[in-house]
Amino acid sequence: MKGNNNDYYYSIEEREREIASVKPKTRPKKAGRYLSGWWRLYQSFENQRLITTDDLKSMVGKDYDQPVISFYLNLDPEKIKREDKKVYLSVFNALVRQEKKARREWLDQLDRAAKERLEEDLELIKKYLMEVFEPEGLKSLVVYKSGGQLGFALSFNNRLHHRDQVVINSDPYILPLVSVLNKYRRTLSVYVSKDESVFYRLHLGIWERIDRIQSFTPDDAVDHSRPGKVQRNRLSWLYRHYKKTALMMSQLIYKEGFDAVILTGTKETLDEFDGFLNTVSRQKVIATNPITSKITPKQLRDVSFKLLEGYEQEQEAVQIKHLMELVGLGTVVTGLPAVIEAANRFLLKEIYAASDLKQAGFICRGHHFLSIEKRACPFCNQELVPVENLLDELIELAQLYHLDYYIFDHHQDKIKKMGGVAGVVYPGK
Repeated sequence: MKGNNNDYYYSIEEREREIASVKPKTRPKKAGRYLSGWWRLYQSFENQRLITTDDLKSMVGKDYDQPVISFYLNLDPEKIKREDKKVYLSVFNALVRQEKKARREWLDQLDRAAKERLEEDLELIKKYLMEVFEPEGLKSLVVYKSGGQLGFALSFNNRLHHRDQVVINSDPYILPLVSVLNKYRRTLSVYVSKDESVFYRLHLGIWERIDRIQSFTPDDAVDHSRPGKVQRNRLSWLYRHYKKTALMMSQLIYKEGFDAVILTGTKETLDEFDGFLNTVSRQKVIATNPITSKITPKQLRDVSFKLLEGYEQEQEAVQIKHLMELVGLGTVVTGLPAVIEAANRFLLKEIYAASDLKQAGFICRGHHFLSIEKRACPFCNQELVPVENLLDELIELAQLYHLDYYIFDHHQDKIKKMGGVAGVVYPGK
């Protein structure tokens, strides 16, 4: 049946734009993020917002044929000025000397080629600090480097929870970054009005606009000569706008892997818009911000950060409550020695820890055996390798074995009473 053009209220160009807007978007491929050599380290800043726990799993799941350098630096704008990059170099050099002294026994066991490659990596990081890194507006820097196998730099707009440090080990030291990723979810903040929708990315202290939809919606004043038709026409345009917004929101969640969504708009708008969300999008909404008048981008930014922080604190409280319930059931071991014992026996289901827990120890990486004391591995009888922090090793094992873990930043009092770490074990331990 041939249609009548008068039955449609938009042109062919608008139709094509509608079709293009609902075409499925492919998720960016993660393969190739860890490209080898100086080029990857040089270019890594443009991809820094894409870091996820999947990236960490890729990093810790590798076997490295030379030492891995992990560099964490908090940036103090009052002490470290942009034009004085030598300060970064001085801090890095001091941390390297400190780490080499602490790890002398392990470093002395490296062969000559590995020692030379380690020095080459250290020089590349120095060159990066002096010639590439631009600290303006940033509060922290993370660099991982291990020859051609790993070269990854990240800059954040928020401070790390850990002190400045350089760790040289057989694999990346990831605990400070895990703490940051746990605290700062990848969040999509959406402002919805009746004729405009604006989408913002909120992650790791970063706030930026990523998309915008503007739609024409007829005025809600009713033409008394044909009130029903005018109102139906207005609602048709309004619902088209809501559908566009919901589709864009769904695509961004899929494309960028957002963990959470914050919605802002008038109460009437948010109530109407909710009916256009699919199940996945609705489940991602962690907070709504009903407003009575227009809101500026700065006000939206401030309230989005506040809502996200409040949500994170609520989640920590939920996790603490859950942990205490498990303690009452007798399925929890507390303190680092007991948790390590459960990990060595592959009895752990979940790990809960304070973000500032730090305990040096030893590990057999081939057999995933941990120990606080220096000893031989009971499986291969080889001397265990010293490590900077056993909690970092526990988190890495949790990622490798797909165990649940939670690191507390706010509600640490109860977990510290348990020795700073607790583990949920299988029944019949």
